[in-house]
Amino acid sequence: MYFMLFDISLFSQHADRLFCNGIGPHVLDPGDVFGVTHPGYPGPYTNNVDCYIQITASNDGSIRLTLVDFFLENRYDNLIIYRGNQLSIAHLTGQVYPNYIESSDILLHFKTDVSDTRRGFFFQAEWITELCK
Repeated sequence: MYFMLFDISLFSQHADRLFCNGIGPHVLDPGDVFGVTHPGYPGPYTNNVDCYIQITASNDGSIRLTLVDFFLENRYDNLIIYRGNQLSIAHLTGQVYPNYIESSDILLHFKTDVSDTRRGFFFQAEWITELCK
């Protein structure tokens, strides 16, 4: 299964969070792989965005979130990645090179300022059976 997340301008309210793309939490099942990006990728994202993407693994699995492409306005536009809903494990801005994060529950917080945009971000999320050691 493969699908892209688009239309960051559509928000829905859920538990005090605005979810990017108007879609609530995503649950990955065994074999699932999908792309996580902003609308218009690889074109620029929009200004004044403040939204979340939540991904959870089912069936005692985990998620491998692999960074494929990342370029935000340095210091002013940010993507914060949380393990679960509280533990911040990465604060990304500027240009970041491919890497990956693994957890059973991942929350992305995308926030942009009022000026200047860049190419944006693209991650691949996939269900895996166990975390790398």
